[in-house]
Amino acid sequence: MAILTIMQQLSAQNNETTVFLIRHAEKADNSSNPELSQAGIERALNWAKYFEKTPIDVFYTTMYRRTQQTCSAIATTKQKDIIFYKPEAMDLKKIISENEGKTIVIVGHSNTIPNYINKLLGEQKYSDIPESDFGNLYVIKANNTKIDISFKLIQMLQFDFSPFPVLETENLILRKIRLEDAAEVLDLRSNPETMKYIPRPLAKTVEDAEKFINETNQAIDNKELINWAIALKEDDKLIGMIGFFRMQPENFRGEVGYILHPNSHGKGIMKEALIEAIKYGFEKMKLHSIEAVIDPRNIGSEKLLQKTGFLKEAHFRENFYYDGVFQDTVIYSLLEK
Repeated sequence: MAILTIMQQLSAQNNETTVFLIRHAEKADNSSNPELSQAGIERALNWAKYFEKTPIDVFYTTMYRRTQQTCSAIATTKQKDIIFYKPEAMDLKKIISENEGKTIVIVGHSNTIPNYINKLLGEQKYSDIPESDFGNLYVIKANNTKIDISFKLIQMLQFDFSPFPVLETENLILRKIRLEDAAEVLDLRSNPETMKYIPRPLAKTVEDAEKFINETNQAIDNKELINWAIALKEDDKLIGMIGFFRMQPENFRGEVGYILHPNSHGKGIMKEALIEAIKYGFEKMKLHSIEAVIDPRNIGSEKLLQKTGFLKEAHFRENFYYDGVFQDTVIYSLLEK
């Protein structure tokens, strides 16, 4: 009997219910039932990234467009359905009881979310969320013995590359890649020597290059990445590319990548371009850290990173499989000073 009692106590301790409560993201206007603005859509997607590694069992939202769109951005990534609730009928105590041991996300409004928590606590602890705040995250952890509530302000970066930022250095212009650059892009991406340490298929036709340019610029418009053409001031011809990819706005981090035509190697061009890109990443994009993922055999790239202040973070052995070969990966990073 004593063993059974202990087992029951352990079960009760482990059967914890977690509830995440967030406000809908930015709305498009002040009408009665607006959709999300572009900034709101971006924030909703950032919430999805924030919860990427958190298993979620149940999603609740009101039937307003702005809450549905915010909730849907997260629920879609988890392949979960959404349960609709009426704001006036929400009862956190009942929700926790009905979903014992589960993890729940509830999307609500600036005035309702704090009130739900206050009702659960039986006291007026939390005020309405200010109209300008959209990053509030309330976390409830409940089991059979107690309820813990915590509050976090989640600040996530939101990138905007419109109008496209043209950067200038002493000798270079970093500009938007244009369809007129297709021949130069093909020359770069079809060159086995240039692509030796870049795990991507070689381009074969001008159409391949044009597709790359269009897809890159569409991703820039979608604020997913930023990629510049590197050109000398004297002739504006594309001789390389540099940009930030694999953005992690929730971590204030981005990955830098670059490529330069062999004819331009050994002239300090990429170092000059990288220094300017780093400056943009920290000052304009507000990144906290920049990472570079390289093939350890690429000694030139490694030396470039070291010269520009990057430090080696890790060397992963045969963690990457490409073109029938297991390859090593080295990660360098640079922190904002």
